[in-house]
Amino acid sequence: MNGLLKFITGKKTAPVTMLIGLIFAGLAFTVFNTEATETTPGTGLPETAESVQVAKLRMSFQAPMHRLHSLSTPPNRSSPRSS
Repeated sequence: MNGLLKFITGKKTAPVTMLIGLIFAGLAFTVFNTEATETTPGTGLPETAESVQVAKLRMSFQAPMHRLHSLSTPPNRSSPRSS
């Protein structure tokens, strides 16, 4: 155990210890990296789930707001310029 401590903290061997650590970190992020999986459920939520109820309520508000926005914007009319 004492020899390991001397190797890790020695003047000449400390950079080797740092290099070994960097190699393991590089391997962890490249070679041993696994693909991310989707964590949010796509389907299968019950109708009573709050997220489903909020999504339905949100959809009911989006359609009227879109219609109101299109009614409130004035049409693009080009007026003749007087010289």
